[in-house]
Amino acid sequence: MPEYPSGSILMLKQVIDLGLIVWGRNYYVETSEVAFTKKLQDGGEDYIIGYSSNLKTYPDGRLVHEPVKISKKDIVHIHLILGCVIKEFGDNVISITT
Repeated sequence: MPEYPSGSILMLKQVIDLGLIVWGRNYYVETSEVAFTKKLQDGGEDYIIGYSSNLKTYPDGRLVHEPVKISKKDIVHIHLILGCVIKEFGDNVISITT
């Protein structure tokens, strides 16, 4: 997602009760197969739909990051994303001597 540049550290709060998900907010979702950050929407009784804010498309107009249908029973962990920390400088940019 473009909100979180590569290398960012995400601040997360675990959600225990799926009924407390705030639709339209960004979450980090883990299943037994994959983990990802998505903006979540209600997908009915058994599913959650995860949307990417990255609107990059293929030449034919199809989204590169299409919405993902996530079965609620397959979710191992889910965390609300509270914010992120972005590294200002790369490694060894500022030399430290003692």
